[in-house]
Amino acid sequence: MKARWYLGCHFCAVASIFSAAISPICQAEARDDKTELVIYTYDAFLARGGLGSVIFPLFEKKYHCRVRALASGEGGQILARLQLDAQRGKRVAHLVLGIDQNLWERAKPWLEGWGEWEPKGYSQLLPESFVERGFLPLDYGIFAIMADQEFLNQLHLTAPNSLSDLMNPRWKRNLILEDPRTSTPGLAFLLLTKKIFGTQVWNFWSQLKGQWLTLTPGWNEAYGLFLKKEAPLVWSYITSQAYHDQAQQDPVAFRRYTAVLFQEGQPYQIEGAAWVKGALQTEQEKQLARHFLEFLISPEVQQAMIRTHWMLPVLRSIGSTELPKSYQDLPKPTRLIRTELKGQQIEDLLSQWGRVVH
Repeated sequence: MKARWYLGCHFCAVASIFSAAISPICQAEARDDKTELVIYTYDAFLARGGLGSVIFPLFEKKYHCRVRALASGEGGQILARLQLDAQRGKRVAHLVLGIDQNLWERAKPWLEGWGEWEPKGYSQLLPESFVERGFLPLDYGIFAIMADQEFLNQLHLTAPNSLSDLMNPRWKRNLILEDPRTSTPGLAFLLLTKKIFGTQVWNFWSQLKGQWLTLTPGWNEAYGLFLKKEAPLVWSYITSQAYHDQAQQDPVAFRRYTAVLFQEGQPYQIEGAAWVKGALQTEQEKQLARHFLEFLISPEVQQAMIRTHWMLPVLRSIGSTELPKSYQDLPKPTRLIRTELKGQQIEDLLSQWGRVVH
C-alpha cells in the first residue's frame, strides 16, 4: 500500500493476503508473432485480484505482446535473483517491477539507465517520488504500525506512539516485524531506527530483539499472522487502514484496524520499475520496454493502483480529493522521513544488524 502528503509494496497490496493463490500472469496466448516482455516482481503484485492481474492484460491487448511476470519473492529475493542471473551470464527478465529506493541502491550493478530517452509523463510525477534516472516511480507508501484495536482492548493495552515505546515489556511477543535482509518494509524499519537513534541504534535493537513475536521473511507473512490475531501490532503501511475501511463498506462506527504514527516521524517508500542490464537485445524488446514504463505512469494504471494495490499514486494530476474517502480519512503524518543510504552502507548496516540480533 506500499503512500507519499503522504508520499508505497512495496505497499505491497493488502488485498494479496486474501488471495487464494499467487502465480505468474500471462493472459495472451503464446504466439510467435508476439514480442514477449519478462518481468521479475514480488509475490503480492501477482496476487489474484491484485494490480498485476488488472494491468498486464491491458498492456498485452494495447501493444499486441505477451507479458510473462515471474513471482520472485520479496525485495531481497529479487535482488538475489538478479545477481545470480548476472553471475550465470543468463538474463531471464527484461524488467524488474516493485523495487524501492533502497533496493535500487543495492541492485544498480544489475540494472541499466535510459540513456537520453525519458518516459512520456515522467515530468508529471510528484517531485518527492524522483529517485534517479533509470528508476521509474510507480507508487509510494508511508510506513506505520497497524494496530488491532479489538485485540488491544482485550489485552488492556494502548497502542505505542514512539519507537522507544516498543521496548516496553508490555509489548513482549505482541509485535510482528519483517526481516530487513529479505523484506523492503523490514529494511525501512531498520533504516528508520538508524536515522532516529544514530550511534545508539544497536542498544535499541539489543532490547527490541526480545520483544517481537516473530521476524517474517516478508510483509505477506507478517500481515497474515496479524490478521490471525497472533499479535496486536504489525509493521505495515498507513493505507492498510484504508483497505480495511473500504472492505467494511458501512460507515465506520468502530475502526478495528488503525494506523499508528510515531512521534519521531514516518518513513516512506517509493516503488518503481527498472530495466535489467543487458536484457533488452532487440529493437522490439527495447521499444516494448519503453512503452511499459510509460504505461505504468499513465492515468489508467495510477487510478487502478489505488484500489487494487492500496498504495498512493505518483501522478500529480491525481490530487488528494480524487482519492477514496478511506484514503482521505487516513492519519496525516507530521514528519516524513526519507531513509536512504548508499548500497554498501546498507550492506554494512545489515551485517551489523545480523550480529546484534542473532
